[in-house]
Amino acid sequence: MPHAKLAEFLDDLLRDGQLARVHAEVDPLLEIAEITRRVAGQGGPALLFSQVRGNETPVVTNLWGTTQRLCRALGIDTLEQLAGRTFPQQGKSTGGLLERITPWPLGDEKFSPKTLKVAPCQQIVYLGSDVDLMKLPALQSGAAETGRSITAGVIVAQSADSDRVSISRRDVTILDENRLAVAWPPDDPLSAFLDEHARREDKMPIAIVLGAEASVALAAAMPISPGDDPWQFVGRLRDKPLSVVKCRTHALRVPAEAELVIEGTIDPAEETIDGPPVAGANGFYTSSRPARVIHVEAMTCRSQWTFPAIVLGPPPHELSVLDKAIERMLLPLAKSAAAELVDLTLPDFGGGQLVLASIRKSLPHQAEKVAGSLWGLDWLMRTKMMVIVDEQVDVQDHREVLRRAVANVHPSRDIQIRSGPADPLDHATPIVCRGNKLLLDATAKLSGEHQGPWPEEIATTREVADLVRSRWKEYGLSSG
Repeated sequence: MPHAKLAEFLDDLLRDGQLARVHAEVDPLLEIAEITRRVAGQGGPALLFSQVRGNETPVVTNLWGTTQRLCRALGIDTLEQLAGRTFPQQGKSTGGLLERITPWPLGDEKFSPKTLKVAPCQQIVYLGSDVDLMKLPALQSGAAETGRSITAGVIVAQSADSDRVSISRRDVTILDENRLAVAWPPDDPLSAFLDEHARREDKMPIAIVLGAEASVALAAAMPISPGDDPWQFVGRLRDKPLSVVKCRTHALRVPAEAELVIEGTIDPAEETIDGPPVAGANGFYTSSRPARVIHVEAMTCRSQWTFPAIVLGPPPHELSVLDKAIERMLLPLAKSAAAELVDLTLPDFGGGQLVLASIRKSLPHQAEKVAGSLWGLDWLMRTKMMVIVDEQVDVQDHREVLRRAVANVHPSRDIQIRSGPADPLDHATPIVCRGNKLLLDATAKLSGEHQGPWPEEIATTREVADLVRSRWKEYGLSSG
Protein backbone atom coordinates (compact mmCIF):
# COMPACT_ATOMS: atom_id res chain seq x y z
CA MET A 1 0.00 0.00 0.00
CA PRO A 2 1.23 3.55 -0.67
CA HIS A 3 2.24 5.69 2.28
CA ALA A 4 -0.29 8.51 2.69
CA LYS A 5 1.39 10.03 5.75
CA LEU A 6 4.96 11.28 5.60
CA ALA A 7 5.59 10.35 9.25
CA GLU A 8 4.65 6.71 8.59
CA PHE A 9 6.92 6.59 5.57
CA LEU A 10 9.83 8.03 7.56
CA ASP A 11 9.30 5.45 10.29
CA ASP A 12 9.29 2.70 7.67
CA LEU A 13 12.53 3.98 6.13
CA LEU A 14 14.15 4.28 9.55
CA ARG A 15 13.37 0.65 10.38
CA ASP A 16 14.91 -0.44 7.08
CA GLY A 17 18.06 1.66 7.39
CA GLN A 18 17.01 3.96 4.53
CA LEU A 19 16.72 7.07 6.69
CA ALA A 20 19.64 8.75 8.44
CA ARG A 21 18.96 11.14 11.31
CA VAL A 22 21.29 14.12 11.60
CA HIS A 23 21.19 15.43 15.17
CA ALA A 24 23.97 18.02 14.80
CA GLU A 25 22.80 21.59 14.26
CA VAL A 26 22.89 22.48 10.57
CA ASP A 27 22.32 25.71 8.64
CA PRO A 28 19.46 25.87 6.10
CA LEU A 29 21.62 28.27 4.10
CA LEU A 30 23.78 26.05 1.85
CA GLU A 31 24.91 23.53 4.49
CA ILE A 32 21.92 21.15 4.30
CA ALA A 33 22.02 21.26 0.50
CA GLU A 34 25.73 20.40 0.37
CA ILE A 35 25.26 17.48 2.76
CA THR A 36 22.34 16.23 0.68
CA ARG A 37 24.20 16.41 -2.64
CA ARG A 38 27.07 14.34 -1.29
CA VAL A 39 24.74 11.67 0.07
CA ALA A 40 22.44 11.61 -2.98
CA GLY A 41 25.39 11.34 -5.35
CA GLN A 42 26.32 8.04 -3.69
CA GLY A 43 22.78 6.64 -3.72
CA GLY A 44 22.55 7.18 0.02
CA PRO A 45 19.57 7.31 2.40
CA ALA A 46 16.95 9.96 3.00
CA LEU A 47 18.15 12.57 5.49
CA LEU A 48 16.19 13.93 8.46
CA PHE A 49 17.70 17.05 10.02
CA SER A 50 16.25 17.50 13.48
CA GLN A 51 18.26 20.56 14.56
CA VAL A 52 17.87 23.23 11.89
CA ARG A 53 19.43 26.53 12.90
CA GLY A 54 16.80 29.12 13.75
CA ASN A 55 13.86 26.71 13.47
CA GLU A 56 12.13 24.00 15.46
CA THR A 57 10.70 22.14 12.45
CA PRO A 58 12.77 19.22 11.11
CA VAL A 59 13.72 19.07 7.43
CA VAL A 60 13.81 15.94 5.27
CA THR A 61 15.76 15.72 2.00
CA ASN A 62 16.58 13.01 -0.56
CA LEU A 63 13.26 11.39 0.31
CA TRP A 64 12.75 9.73 -3.09
CA GLY A 65 16.42 9.72 -3.99
CA THR A 66 16.45 6.08 -5.17
CA THR A 67 14.00 4.01 -7.21
CA GLN A 68 13.77 1.60 -4.28
CA ARG A 69 12.47 4.32 -1.96
CA LEU A 70 10.11 5.73 -4.56
CA CYS A 71 8.64 2.28 -5.18
CA ARG A 72 8.17 1.81 -1.45
CA ALA A 73 6.43 5.17 -1.19
CA LEU A 74 4.11 4.24 -4.07
CA GLY A 75 3.38 0.78 -2.66
CA ILE A 76 4.83 -1.12 -5.65
CA ASP A 77 7.73 -3.50 -6.21
CA THR A 78 9.03 -2.07 -9.50
CA LEU A 79 8.40 1.09 -11.47
CA GLU A 80 7.14 -1.01 -14.38
CA GLN A 81 4.03 -1.77 -12.32
CA LEU A 82 2.91 1.84 -12.82
CA ALA A 83 2.28 1.12 -16.49
CA GLY A 84 -0.21 -1.56 -15.51
CA ARG A 85 -2.19 1.06 -13.60
CA THR A 86 -2.11 3.71 -16.30
CA PHE A 87 -1.68 2.21 -19.77
CA PRO A 88 -4.79 1.92 -21.96
CA GLN A 89 -6.65 -1.15 -22.95
CA GLN A 90 -7.80 -1.25 -26.56
CA GLY A 91 -10.58 1.23 -27.06
CA LYS A 92 -11.62 4.61 -28.30
CA SER A 93 -9.75 7.68 -27.08
CA THR A 94 -11.15 11.20 -27.22
CA GLY A 95 -8.09 13.29 -26.52
CA GLY A 96 -6.81 13.88 -22.98
CA LEU A 97 -3.64 12.29 -21.67
CA LEU A 98 -5.54 10.37 -19.00
CA GLU A 99 -7.69 8.74 -21.66
CA ARG A 100 -4.64 7.88 -23.73
CA ILE A 101 -2.68 6.28 -20.91
CA THR A 102 -5.34 4.79 -18.65
CA PRO A 103 -7.85 2.01 -19.24
CA TRP A 104 -10.66 3.83 -17.43
CA PRO A 105 -12.87 6.50 -18.98
CA LEU A 106 -12.78 9.98 -17.55
CA GLY A 107 -15.39 10.52 -14.89
CA ASP A 108 -15.00 7.02 -13.40
CA GLU A 109 -16.07 7.60 -9.80
CA LYS A 110 -13.90 4.73 -8.59
CA PHE A 111 -10.86 6.99 -8.51
CA SER A 112 -12.46 10.37 -7.90
CA PRO A 113 -11.15 12.12 -4.76
CA LYS A 114 -12.99 11.96 -1.46
CA THR A 115 -13.58 15.37 0.11
CA LEU A 116 -13.22 15.52 3.89
CA LYS A 117 -14.57 18.20 6.21
CA VAL A 118 -11.70 17.84 8.68
CA ALA A 119 -8.15 17.00 7.64
CA PRO A 120 -4.74 16.50 9.31
CA CYS A 121 -3.17 19.20 7.11
CA GLN A 122 -5.40 21.78 8.85
CA GLN A 123 -4.77 20.89 12.48
CA ILE A 124 -3.04 24.26 12.92
CA VAL A 125 -4.23 27.31 10.97
CA TYR A 126 -2.47 30.66 10.51
CA LEU A 127 -4.51 33.43 8.92
CA GLY A 128 -3.70 36.96 7.75
CA SER A 129 -1.06 38.69 9.85
CA ASP A 130 -0.28 35.45 11.71
CA VAL A 131 1.36 34.08 8.54
CA ASP A 132 5.14 34.42 8.52
CA LEU A 133 6.89 32.58 5.70
CA MET A 134 10.28 33.63 7.07
CA LYS A 135 9.75 31.14 9.92
CA LEU A 136 9.72 28.19 7.52
CA PRO A 137 12.96 26.14 7.44
CA ALA A 138 13.25 26.66 3.68
CA LEU A 139 16.67 26.13 2.15
CA GLN A 140 19.12 28.14 0.14
CA SER A 141 20.67 25.44 -2.04
CA GLY A 142 23.20 27.39 -4.11
CA ALA A 143 25.49 30.38 -3.66
CA ALA A 144 23.92 32.27 -6.58
CA GLU A 145 20.42 32.13 -5.09
CA THR A 146 19.13 35.41 -3.74
CA GLY A 147 17.10 33.89 -0.92
CA ARG A 148 15.48 30.76 0.40
CA SER A 149 13.08 28.66 -1.66
CA ILE A 150 10.33 26.09 -1.29
CA THR A 151 11.52 23.34 -3.63
CA ALA A 152 9.25 20.37 -2.88
CA GLY A 153 5.93 22.16 -3.24
CA VAL A 154 3.11 21.14 -5.58
CA ILE A 155 1.25 24.11 -7.07
CA VAL A 156 -2.54 23.73 -7.24
CA ALA A 157 -4.69 26.10 -9.32
CA GLN A 158 -8.09 26.02 -11.01
CA SER A 159 -9.69 27.54 -14.07
CA ALA A 160 -11.99 30.52 -13.51
CA ASP A 161 -14.34 29.37 -16.27
CA SER A 162 -14.63 25.66 -15.48
CA ASP A 163 -13.71 23.00 -12.93
CA ARG A 164 -10.37 22.24 -14.61
CA VAL A 165 -7.54 21.82 -12.09
CA SER A 166 -3.79 21.96 -12.64
CA ILE A 167 -1.08 20.59 -10.37
CA SER A 168 2.62 21.10 -11.07
CA ARG A 169 5.97 21.16 -9.32
CA ARG A 170 7.54 24.62 -9.23
CA ASP A 171 10.28 26.16 -7.14
CA VAL A 172 8.84 29.05 -5.14
CA THR A 173 11.07 31.77 -3.71
CA ILE A 174 10.25 33.45 -0.41
CA LEU A 175 10.24 37.24 -0.82
CA ASP A 176 9.12 38.26 2.68
CA GLU A 177 6.69 37.30 5.46
CA ASN A 178 3.66 36.94 3.20
CA ARG A 179 4.86 37.01 -0.41
CA LEU A 180 6.29 34.37 -2.71
CA ALA A 181 7.59 34.47 -6.29
CA VAL A 182 6.87 31.76 -8.85
CA ALA A 183 7.60 31.49 -12.59
CA TRP A 184 6.21 29.14 -15.20
CA PRO A 185 6.57 28.75 -19.01
CA PRO A 186 4.17 30.61 -21.31
CA ASP A 187 2.40 27.41 -22.43
CA ASP A 188 1.71 26.20 -18.89
CA PRO A 189 -2.00 25.80 -17.93
CA LEU A 190 -1.39 28.39 -15.22
CA SER A 191 -1.03 31.04 -17.94
CA ALA A 192 -4.48 30.21 -19.35
CA PHE A 193 -6.00 30.14 -15.86
CA LEU A 194 -4.52 33.55 -15.02
CA ASP A 195 -5.87 35.01 -18.28
CA GLU A 196 -9.34 33.74 -17.37
CA HIS A 197 -9.16 35.45 -13.99
CA ALA A 198 -7.89 38.62 -15.65
CA ARG A 199 -10.97 38.72 -17.89
CA ARG A 200 -13.13 38.40 -14.79
CA GLU A 201 -11.02 41.08 -13.06
CA ASP A 202 -10.46 38.89 -10.02
CA LYS A 203 -7.48 37.24 -8.35
CA MET A 204 -6.43 33.67 -9.04
CA PRO A 205 -6.48 31.40 -5.96
CA ILE A 206 -3.42 29.21 -5.60
CA ALA A 207 -2.21 26.62 -3.10
CA ILE A 208 1.23 25.18 -2.45
CA VAL A 209 1.22 21.70 -0.96
CA LEU A 210 4.22 20.19 0.84
CA GLY A 211 4.62 16.70 2.22
CA ALA A 212 1.89 15.00 0.18
CA GLU A 213 2.46 11.40 -0.82
CA ALA A 214 4.66 10.29 -3.71
CA SER A 215 1.77 9.76 -6.13
CA VAL A 216 0.93 13.48 -5.87
CA ALA A 217 4.53 14.47 -6.64
CA LEU A 218 4.61 12.05 -9.56
CA ALA A 219 1.35 13.38 -10.99
CA ALA A 220 2.64 16.94 -10.64
CA ALA A 221 5.65 16.02 -12.77
CA MET A 222 3.46 14.49 -15.50
CA PRO A 223 2.30 16.31 -18.64
CA ILE A 224 -1.36 15.93 -17.71
CA SER A 225 -3.81 17.71 -19.96
CA PRO A 226 -5.62 20.59 -18.22
CA GLY A 227 -8.88 18.90 -19.25
CA ASP A 228 -8.09 15.88 -17.09
CA ASP A 229 -8.62 15.67 -13.33
CA PRO A 230 -5.19 15.34 -11.67
CA TRP A 231 -6.71 14.10 -8.40
CA GLN A 232 -8.39 11.29 -10.29
CA PHE A 233 -5.05 10.50 -11.90
CA VAL A 234 -3.46 10.35 -8.45
CA GLY A 235 -6.20 7.91 -7.46
CA ARG A 236 -5.28 5.69 -10.38
CA LEU A 237 -1.58 5.84 -9.51
CA ARG A 238 -2.26 4.81 -5.91
CA ASP A 239 -5.08 2.42 -6.92
CA LYS A 240 -7.52 4.07 -4.49
CA PRO A 241 -9.14 7.51 -4.20
CA LEU A 242 -7.17 10.36 -2.68
CA SER A 243 -8.62 12.19 0.31
CA VAL A 244 -8.75 15.96 -0.19
CA VAL A 245 -10.00 18.94 1.78
CA LYS A 246 -11.17 22.41 0.83
CA CYS A 247 -8.73 25.22 1.61
CA ARG A 248 -9.57 27.65 4.39
CA THR A 249 -9.57 30.83 2.28
CA HIS A 250 -10.77 29.62 -1.14
CA ALA A 251 -12.38 26.64 -2.88
CA LEU A 252 -9.27 24.78 -4.05
CA ARG A 253 -8.99 21.21 -2.81
CA VAL A 254 -5.67 19.86 -1.55
CA PRO A 255 -4.43 16.47 -0.26
CA ALA A 256 -5.78 15.97 3.25
CA GLU A 257 -2.70 14.13 4.53
CA ALA A 258 -0.16 16.79 3.47
CA GLU A 259 2.27 18.27 5.97
CA LEU A 260 1.82 21.95 5.06
CA VAL A 261 -0.46 23.96 2.77
CA ILE A 262 0.15 27.58 1.81
CA GLU A 263 -2.90 29.43 0.48
CA GLY A 264 -2.74 32.64 -1.50
CA THR A 265 -3.73 34.53 -4.63
CA ILE A 266 -2.08 36.00 -7.71
CA ASP A 267 -3.36 39.32 -8.98
CA PRO A 268 -3.24 39.24 -12.80
CA ALA A 269 -3.24 43.06 -12.86
CA GLU A 270 -0.02 43.17 -10.84
CA GLU A 271 3.22 43.57 -12.80
CA THR A 272 5.59 40.64 -13.01
CA ILE A 273 8.97 40.81 -11.28
CA ASP A 274 12.36 39.52 -12.36
CA GLY A 275 12.39 35.92 -11.26
CA PRO A 276 15.33 34.97 -9.05
CA PRO A 277 17.75 32.23 -10.20
CA VAL A 278 16.18 28.77 -10.09
CA ALA A 279 18.13 25.51 -9.96
CA GLY A 280 17.48 23.18 -12.87
CA ALA A 281 17.51 19.39 -12.97
CA ASN A 282 20.70 19.48 -15.07
CA GLY A 283 22.75 21.10 -12.32
CA PHE A 284 22.69 24.64 -13.75
CA TYR A 285 20.71 27.74 -12.89
CA THR A 286 18.05 29.00 -15.25
CA SER A 287 18.11 32.44 -16.78
CA SER A 288 16.06 35.17 -15.15
CA ARG A 289 12.39 34.93 -16.11
CA PRO A 290 9.30 37.02 -15.37
CA ALA A 291 7.73 35.79 -12.14
CA ARG A 292 4.36 36.30 -10.51
CA VAL A 293 3.93 37.32 -6.89
CA ILE A 294 1.79 35.11 -4.65
CA HIS A 295 0.17 37.01 -1.79
CA VAL A 296 -0.21 34.49 1.02
CA GLU A 297 -3.40 34.65 3.05
CA ALA A 298 -3.22 31.44 5.09
CA MET A 299 -0.93 28.64 6.10
CA THR A 300 -2.14 25.33 7.57
CA CYS A 301 -0.17 22.35 8.83
CA ARG A 302 -0.18 19.27 11.03
CA SER A 303 0.38 19.69 14.75
CA GLN A 304 3.67 17.81 14.34
CA TRP A 305 5.10 18.23 10.87
CA THR A 306 8.25 17.90 8.80
CA PHE A 307 9.39 20.23 6.03
CA PRO A 308 10.40 18.37 2.84
CA ALA A 309 12.97 19.91 0.50
CA ILE A 310 14.28 18.79 -2.89
CA VAL A 311 17.93 19.68 -3.44
CA LEU A 312 18.95 19.97 -7.08
CA GLY A 313 22.42 19.91 -8.55
CA PRO A 314 24.24 17.51 -10.85
CA PRO A 315 22.14 14.30 -11.05
CA PRO A 316 21.26 11.97 -9.46
CA HIS A 317 18.61 13.63 -7.33
CA GLU A 318 14.92 13.19 -6.51
CA LEU A 319 13.66 14.70 -9.76
CA SER A 320 15.78 12.31 -11.82
CA VAL A 321 14.17 9.41 -9.94
CA LEU A 322 10.69 10.81 -10.63
CA ASP A 323 11.68 11.14 -14.30
CA LYS A 324 12.66 7.45 -14.32
CA ALA A 325 9.23 6.55 -12.96
CA ILE A 326 7.53 8.59 -15.70
CA GLU A 327 9.75 6.90 -18.28
CA ARG A 328 8.79 3.39 -17.15
CA MET A 329 5.13 4.36 -16.79
CA LEU A 330 4.81 5.86 -20.27
CA LEU A 331 6.99 3.39 -22.18
CA PRO A 332 3.87 1.53 -23.43
CA LEU A 333 2.52 4.84 -24.75
CA ALA A 334 5.77 5.39 -26.64
CA LYS A 335 5.56 1.88 -28.08
CA SER A 336 2.02 2.55 -29.25
CA ALA A 337 3.31 5.64 -31.09
CA ALA A 338 6.28 3.76 -32.64
CA ALA A 339 5.61 0.04 -33.02
CA GLU A 340 9.28 -0.74 -33.74
CA LEU A 341 10.43 0.74 -30.42
CA VAL A 342 12.03 -1.82 -28.07
CA ASP A 343 13.07 0.32 -25.11
CA LEU A 344 14.00 3.87 -24.21
CA THR A 345 15.52 5.69 -21.29
CA LEU A 346 16.20 9.25 -20.17
CA PRO A 347 19.51 8.84 -18.30
CA ASP A 348 19.78 10.95 -15.18
CA PHE A 349 22.93 12.72 -16.34
CA GLY A 350 20.92 14.19 -19.22
CA GLY A 351 18.69 16.20 -16.92
CA GLY A 352 15.60 15.05 -18.83
CA GLN A 353 17.05 16.34 -22.13
CA LEU A 354 18.55 13.14 -23.57
CA VAL A 355 16.63 10.12 -24.91
CA LEU A 356 18.33 6.81 -25.69
CA ALA A 357 16.11 4.46 -27.70
CA SER A 358 16.47 1.03 -29.31
CA ILE A 359 14.41 -0.13 -32.31
CA ARG A 360 13.74 -3.18 -34.47
CA LYS A 361 15.07 -1.81 -37.73
CA SER A 362 13.76 -3.17 -41.04
CA LEU A 363 13.70 -0.08 -43.27
CA PRO A 364 16.30 2.50 -44.32
CA HIS A 365 16.14 5.74 -42.29
CA GLN A 366 13.73 4.17 -39.80
CA ALA A 367 15.42 6.02 -36.94
CA GLU A 368 14.16 9.31 -38.38
CA LYS A 369 10.59 8.01 -38.39
CA VAL A 370 10.84 6.84 -34.78
CA ALA A 371 12.38 10.12 -33.64
CA GLY A 372 9.50 12.05 -35.18
CA SER A 373 6.97 9.83 -33.41
CA LEU A 374 8.68 10.15 -30.02
CA TRP A 375 9.13 13.90 -30.25
CA GLY A 376 5.44 14.11 -31.07
CA LEU A 377 4.53 12.81 -27.60
CA ASP A 378 3.73 15.40 -24.93
CA TRP A 379 6.19 14.03 -22.40
CA LEU A 380 9.12 13.88 -24.87
CA MET A 381 8.45 16.93 -27.03
CA ARG A 382 10.83 19.15 -25.03
CA THR A 383 13.79 16.73 -25.00
CA LYS A 384 16.81 18.09 -26.84
CA MET A 385 18.86 15.08 -27.95
CA MET A 386 18.00 11.57 -29.10
CA VAL A 387 20.30 8.64 -29.84
CA ILE A 388 18.76 5.61 -31.56
CA VAL A 389 20.44 2.19 -31.63
CA ASP A 390 19.54 -1.34 -32.76
CA GLU A 391 17.32 -3.69 -30.75
CA GLN A 392 20.14 -5.86 -29.36
CA VAL A 393 21.69 -2.85 -27.60
CA ASP A 394 20.70 -2.34 -23.96
CA VAL A 395 19.88 1.37 -23.71
CA GLN A 396 20.40 1.17 -19.95
CA ASP A 397 24.10 0.47 -20.73
CA HIS A 398 25.06 4.06 -21.48
CA ARG A 399 28.70 3.23 -22.27
CA GLU A 400 27.59 0.74 -24.93
CA VAL A 401 25.20 3.27 -26.47
CA LEU A 402 28.03 5.79 -26.70
CA ARG A 403 30.30 3.16 -28.28
CA ARG A 404 27.68 2.46 -30.93
CA ALA A 405 27.26 6.16 -31.63
CA VAL A 406 30.98 6.64 -32.14
CA ALA A 407 31.25 3.55 -34.33
CA ASN A 408 28.07 3.86 -36.43
CA VAL A 409 27.43 7.58 -36.87
CA HIS A 410 28.72 9.44 -39.92
CA PRO A 411 28.02 13.15 -39.32
CA SER A 412 26.83 14.11 -42.80
CA ARG A 413 24.41 11.16 -42.99
CA ASP A 414 23.34 10.27 -39.43
CA ILE A 415 23.02 13.61 -37.64
CA GLN A 416 19.88 15.67 -38.02
CA ILE A 417 18.97 19.00 -36.48
CA ARG A 418 15.31 19.94 -36.13
CA SER A 419 13.49 22.77 -34.41
CA GLY A 420 10.73 22.42 -31.87
CA PRO A 421 9.55 23.02 -28.30
CA ALA A 422 12.30 23.29 -25.70
CA ASP A 423 12.48 22.87 -21.95
CA PRO A 424 11.77 26.27 -20.34
CA LEU A 425 14.62 25.58 -17.88
CA ASP A 426 17.16 24.86 -20.64
CA HIS A 427 19.62 27.74 -20.34
CA ALA A 428 21.25 26.91 -23.69
CA THR A 429 18.25 27.85 -25.84
CA PRO A 430 18.39 31.36 -27.37
CA ILE A 431 14.61 31.72 -26.97
CA VAL A 432 12.63 30.43 -23.99
CA CYS A 433 10.64 27.28 -24.83
CA ARG A 434 11.97 27.13 -28.42
CA GLY A 435 15.14 25.51 -29.70
CA ASN A 436 16.80 22.89 -31.88
CA LYS A 437 16.79 19.12 -31.47
CA LEU A 438 19.62 16.73 -32.30
CA LEU A 439 19.13 13.18 -33.63
CA LEU A 440 21.99 10.67 -33.82
CA ASP A 441 21.14 7.57 -35.85
CA ALA A 442 23.54 5.01 -34.35
CA THR A 443 21.87 1.99 -35.93
CA ALA A 444 23.60 -0.39 -38.35
CA LYS A 445 22.99 0.87 -41.87
CA LEU A 446 20.99 -1.06 -44.45
CA SER A 447 21.25 -1.11 -48.22
CA GLY A 448 20.26 2.30 -49.45
CA GLU A 449 21.88 4.02 -46.47
CA HIS A 450 25.48 2.86 -46.95
CA GLN A 451 27.66 1.84 -49.88
CA GLY A 452 28.77 -1.76 -49.54
CA PRO A 453 27.95 -4.24 -46.77
CA TRP A 454 27.80 -3.14 -43.15
CA PRO A 455 30.47 -4.96 -41.10
CA GLU A 456 29.49 -7.74 -38.73
CA GLU A 457 30.20 -7.46 -35.02
CA ILE A 458 33.05 -9.46 -33.57
CA ALA A 459 31.66 -12.54 -31.85
CA THR A 460 32.43 -16.18 -31.15
CA THR A 461 30.12 -19.13 -31.74
CA ARG A 462 27.41 -20.03 -29.24
CA GLU A 463 29.05 -23.41 -28.69
CA VAL A 464 32.39 -21.91 -27.71
CA ALA A 465 30.72 -19.29 -25.50
CA ASP A 466 28.84 -22.05 -23.65
CA LEU A 467 32.01 -24.11 -23.33
CA VAL A 468 34.01 -21.28 -21.81
CA ARG A 469 31.16 -20.40 -19.46
CA SER A 470 30.93 -23.98 -18.20
CA ARG A 471 34.71 -24.31 -17.67
CA TRP A 472 35.38 -20.87 -16.23
CA LYS A 473 36.23 -22.08 -12.74
CA GLU A 474 38.83 -24.42 -14.21
CA TYR A 475 40.73 -21.49 -15.66
CA GLY A 476 41.36 -20.06 -12.20
CA LEU A 477 40.34 -16.54 -13.27
CA SER A 478 38.41 -14.25 -10.96
CA SER A 479 36.12 -12.61 -13.50
CA GLY A 480 35.02 -12.86 -17.07
